[in-house]
Amino acid sequence: MTDEQINKMVMLLAISKMQNEETLKDVMFQLENAGAFSLKESKKLIKELKQEKLIIDDKLSFVGIQKAKEAEVFFKV
Repeated sequence: MTDEQINKMVMLLAISKMQNEETLKDVMFQLENAGAFSLKESKKLIKELKQEKLIIDDKLSFVGIQKAKEAEVFFKV
């Protein structure tokens, strides 16, 4: 698994944990504050996930939700 794939999984997982009132920008800032990604990296990842139809209308698509669940299993110890 590549770093890029792992980064996408981290982003999907973070988006899946969003509260109803949170936006993608809120998630980007949280990840930046946690030291996971810079804002530039987050924007790039979100753009790629939108192109892959994993994010639609700033929410996870059905496939995106499935990928986020797979990511959660992957990261569980």
